[in-house]
Amino acid sequence: MNELFREIAPVSADQWLAQVQKDLKGAGFEDKLVSTLEDISIQPLYTRNNLPEFEKDESSEFLLDLDPEFIDAVEDTATQTLTWNVAEEMLIDENSDMNTLVTAARKRGASYIRLSVTSDRVWDHVVNEIIKLTTPANFTFNIDADLNDEDIVSKWRDRVGYLGERDRLLIGIEFDPIGYWNKNGEPEHKGTAFAHLADLFFRLSGHLHDCRLIKIDATAFAEKNDTAVEQLAQTLFIASNYFDQMEKRNVPLEELMQLVSFRFGIGTNFFFEIAKLRAFKILWNNFVKAYMPEMDFIPNPEIQCVTATASFTETDAHNNLLRATTAAMSAILGGCDALIVAPFSKNEDPVIAQQLATNIQNLLRYESYIDRYRDAANGSFYIESLTASFGEAAWNRFVELKSN
Repeated sequence: MNELFREIAPVSADQWLAQVQKDLKGAGFEDKLVSTLEDISIQPLYTRNNLPEFEKDESSEFLLDLDPEFIDAVEDTATQTLTWNVAEEMLIDENSDMNTLVTAARKRGASYIRLSVTSDRVWDHVVNEIIKLTTPANFTFNIDADLNDEDIVSKWRDRVGYLGERDRLLIGIEFDPIGYWNKNGEPEHKGTAFAHLADLFFRLSGHLHDCRLIKIDATAFAEKNDTAVEQLAQTLFIASNYFDQMEKRNVPLEELMQLVSFRFGIGTNFFFEIAKLRAFKILWNNFVKAYMPEMDFIPNPEIQCVTATASFTETDAHNNLLRATTAAMSAILGGCDALIVAPFSKNEDPVIAQQLATNIQNLLRYESYIDRYRDAANGSFYIESLTASFGEAAWNRFVELKSN
């Protein structure tokens, strides 16, 4: 490589800027070459000088106690391989043959399945079917239920206990009462739901083998086209509500931290979406330290991503495959733990649409070799700068939300 470019003299940023200003012939640099997207100024050139400073700044609370190495957002070295779960979503009813559905998903390449149901009573069918599966898979249960309902809570105590006693591994149980209220309206007494959630923690913690109890779903913010900063801030705000409520009910926060996971919608703004996920890992570190300043090591949060459909169109639906591929690459390079690629069209045969969606991840892994490096975005001056900008702005917005 050095031989290839040895005849090209290195150019400093100052030399580049001088040439650009000469070529602009008096036109304004900011007007012609600097753009603004989501209130973030995008420069035409990024160098090492654009990397964020980590010295303590009394004007900002963001990153004050953060070790500089966390700008990488991933602790592993770039020589290690990247791993994520290829995931699919399934809607189950009482007549669904779970073994057939899971076997088909596994053949497509999925290793992680997010289950939703048509009604709460179907969960009993799901639990019984999982026990009989001949094809192993990791599952997460999307429990869209009102935790104010004692009957529903009682059923989930029994269901998870039943599975736990049989050593069936669940990757996640997605209780999210705040998310439920955001969709269905807030109840008169929120405290009942939080008390039930704390009770579920104490009763089920012995059965939760490496899985999660709370899934904070931020996909609605992406579907509304909220800015990356707003998505991050609102997600932290919801997390803080859970931490505050569980702390009041004597749930140990160091244990709760390991039972919370997150779900983000990923759009087609390639670099922004990478930086959004990387920034969230830094924000989570700040967040946990704010609650537990004595903690020396804070593991990265578990992040499930789904490609957002806000940009999809049915007029030329196959272009949605390109949009989904762009979003999938962002999610993977941003460091997601599981990724669901949404089918490209509601009007296509659902089996074909799902196969094409899963194939996007198979192509990225087995043909594009996107998994060869653990953190391919590490060291990109542009992405690192975006990461810091998102992080600081989101932290300030989060503090504002908490103070209101």
